[in-house]
Amino acid sequence: MLALCQEMAERGLAIDKAIDPNGSGLVGLPFSGITTTLGSLGAKRTGAQPDAAALMVRLLRDAGIRRGSIVAVDSSGSFPGFAIATLVASKEIGAEAVLITSIGSSTYGANRPEFTMADIVEALVARGVIPHSAAAISAGGGGDVGIGMDGEETAQALARARRYGALVLEERELSRNVAARRAVFERKGSPAVLVSIGGNWSAVGSGEAFAGRNGLLRPEDFSDEVPLGAGLIQDFLRSGIPVIRVLDVKDLCAKTGLAFDPTPWPERGRAALYRSVSANRIAILSGPLIAIAVAVVIRRQNEKKATRLASARGETANAKT
Repeated sequence: MLALCQEMAERGLAIDKAIDPNGSGLVGLPFSGITTTLGSLGAKRTGAQPDAAALMVRLLRDAGIRRGSIVAVDSSGSFPGFAIATLVASKEIGAEAVLITSIGSSTYGANRPEFTMADIVEALVARGVIPHSAAAISAGGGGDVGIGMDGEETAQALARARRYGALVLEERELSRNVAARRAVFERKGSPAVLVSIGGNWSAVGSGEAFAGRNGLLRPEDFSDEVPLGAGLIQDFLRSGIPVIRVLDVKDLCAKTGLAFDPTPWPERGRAALYRSVSANRIAILSGPLIAIAVAVVIRRQNEKKATRLASARGETANAKT
């Protein structure tokens, strides 16, 4: 965040403390030419706190991510805080994040036309904070091709992304768009997880097939069938790959202990997030206890059975006598 704020200062971009009171630099404008939809200011500020990176570390570990894993990150420009948190968390674990992001953003996201999500990432790469530029960029907005956005500002932002070396995705048909993204993610090997941030069109396709589903989604969670649709989330789940979804931020906070829209930020390491025990850890800790409990039950059942048999034999012997 310090590196980002220094970059913004050098570019003459002011941080509005009225909407970004913690001075994160990861909260955007109320509106601009690359704004796509309305967004929650509180949700954007939630993703812009340092603890968001700690949450992403926990979720990635729960998904089985370890050093050397490939993390596919599919993010709109709407939640720059969570997107950067995911890149930082991947670096901390030793995993390699492959990022596809978009120019378009909902309100208060990365919606500065001169400093889009692609520009933010590139600035942090140049300052040594994260190791890799975005692998691919799309326009975002309607049809993922900028419908409803200012055409000139979008074109200028995409031109900068090309100069950064990013592939520009321009597929209008959903299945082809998803296939193109999957191909980018698989350039360096098979991803071990998909992190889907924001409500970009390619994530689930039309409609909302995953209402109320946030955080870690495992393929086995969908015992009947993965919700219909040709989106990227469905594609990964059907391939047996877990997905970390960040969209309904209030719900995510309620499930994980991340503070929602805190001002000031919680003292480092003091939020409820750090007192929440992950599902994997619960399983690890409870496994031996369950095994002991089962052994005790079986032993007691065997003792009762032996007692009944002995009693029955005694009664039989008495009857014969």
